[in-house]
Amino acid sequence: MPVFNAEQFVGESIKSVLNQSWQDWELIIINDGSNDQSQSIIDSFTDERIKRVNQINEGVSSARNKGVKLSEGNYICFLDADDVFTIDSLESRIEIFKRSEEIMFVDGSVEVYDSQLNNLQKSWKPSFRGEPFNDLVNLNGKTFFGPTWMIRKSGIKGIQLNESMSHAEDLLYYIEAARNGGKYDYTEEVILKYRSGNESAMKNLKGLEKGYEILISELSRMEEISASQLITIKKKIKYMMVKAYLRDFDIFSAISVYLNK
Repeated sequence: MPVFNAEQFVGESIKSVLNQSWQDWELIIINDGSNDQSQSIIDSFTDERIKRVNQINEGVSSARNKGVKLSEGNYICFLDADDVFTIDSLESRIEIFKRSEEIMFVDGSVEVYDSQLNNLQKSWKPSFRGEPFNDLVNLNGKTFFGPTWMIRKSGIKGIQLNESMSHAEDLLYYIEAARNGGKYDYTEEVILKYRSGNESAMKNLKGLEKGYEILISELSRMEEISASQLITIKKKIKYMMVKAYLRDFDIFSAISVYLNK
């Protein structure tokens, strides 16, 4: 759990881990240079399964990399400090792993709420089973909502999140993991309640645009991806960014992205 100035929500996120039906877990909280009351809230929890690390602000990718490095379990998953696990989030995904050693990645349904988790705005559900590499690369949206995968630890050896990216870093991380093989599966259960109304990283559209630029650059180096496939990916990303800027009433940036070759 990377934490940066999340005093309003981090306590609720931690409680959602404490309340899991599956109790054999460790929670590694990386306080990424918060200057609000986040640390005191974190310190108010005394469960010995919670590990705490403080660092200067280095970004979400650095925090997640540190958490993965410190983790001791057979599986890892991420939880942002403003989101909440449902009570069976861990158990429902672990049960899927038990079906086959070939399963490396397990996902689940997500409910998107307002900032207070009062009003359900929309839901997302995976719709693919099998090797997820092409679905991720083609941005089909059948296997990717955000950092919601639980991953068998053996499937990510040597792979780290790109610390130069503040956006789309989770997508690139999953793509790199999927290159190593292994199957993706999912539980029908809702595993995460996601807040959309607070000040999230996805509202930083310039950061998102930069993240996609790095993503495209990294994909262009992958021999599994053809030139025609890369062109299609670029078109999809351009379309998504134009729509995002238009929703934000940033006409100039929308035109700039559209005209950018």
